[in-house]
Amino acid sequence: MSTMKNALKYVLAVSVLFCGLSFISSKATAKIDLMSNRQLVILTETKLLNDYKNPDSVVGSIAGMQMLEIACGLNDSNCVANAGGKEYILVKTWMGNKWIEDDDRITAGDYRETERDITIVEEMKLYDQPNVGVYSKAKPPQEMLSPQKVHVTAMYR
Repeated sequence: MSTMKNALKYVLAVSVLFCGLSFISSKATAKIDLMSNRQLVILTETKLLNDYKNPDSVVGSIAGMQMLEIACGLNDSNCVANAGGKEYILVKTWMGNKWIEDDDRITAGDYRETERDITIVEEMKLYDQPNVGVYSKAKPPQEMLSPQKVHVTAMYR
């Protein structure tokens, strides 16, 4: 029985350690955890930059609700950069690798267009964008959708 308690204490200690390390590392790098997320969803129009050090190096923009892939592999630290108090992520585009600002216009995840009908069985909050913290706790969404059949056009995970 004491072996079970010791194992439980060990698992708890390791969990606390990893949670602390992940919190520390998230402050030192990009807002989005690039080690566990290889895809980004563009929520609203985002500028593409040739050089993150030069904010005037805009070569275009990407409209909202699209998916992008991170440009480098898991062990490559060249995907994230800081300049002028802002954080940037290197992404793959049809023009080659470009930089985007890591801000509230992007989120990690997967966005796919789909066509299907679903039935909502209880009241649901309505959001303008996927629930990525756009609304603060002080001002939650006011609109609610009552139980009903709805047509789905896209899915975000």
